[in-house]
Amino acid sequence: MPRVNRRPPAEVKEAFRAGLAVLRRSGDRGVGTMGVAEEKSSPQAPPHRVFSLGVRPISAGRGLSASVFHGWRYIMPTPDAKLEAIEVAATADGFHFAGIHRGRALKETMAAMPNTLKSLAKEKRSFEVAFLRLPALHVSALWVITKGGEDRAIPIAPVPKALVAGKIYSEAEFLAALAPEAARILRLSTGTKGG
Repeated sequence: MPRVNRRPPAEVKEAFRAGLAVLRRSGDRGVGTMGVAEEKSSPQAPPHRVFSLGVRPISAGRGLSASVFHGWRYIMPTPDAKLEAIEVAATADGFHFAGIHRGRALKETMAAMPNTLKSLAKEKRSFEVAFLRLPALHVSALWVITKGGEDRAIPIAPVPKALVAGKIYSEAEFLAALAPEAARILRLSTGTKGG
């Protein structure tokens, strides 16, 4: 299987380590107290890039390539067998520790990741699995970025009625399912929400 996830650059790794140090000093009972010396993400989810997509590009018929890069995410196991995600944000002056996330969404991400990789096992082209947020639509998905082929998206629960969690959608199917709600939000908004 020619899957190729990008490796975080050195600056991202440094920001990740700095974030762990902050959590350890704060006495955080999760990742911050693990004493992790290196960035060791869960084996089912290597460090992956994080993007967001607003309703304007969807309504304008633009593809997932209109998504905005925000940084990197590491999903980590905690001492009590739960999951936490440490995010490193891309900013104008480099990469910086952005925060830690806990909760159901991580469990759903980890449930979707192995199934996604298994479904793509016979993929002949190289691909990368990234994390995509569509905040105005309250949707998160795994984004399969395919080199020389059509991208795909796998929505992560909870999802709106227009989508099925865990289903592999073509890029066109995914965006078509979201387009009506994106258009509705644009009509109701003042032009600032969701991109």
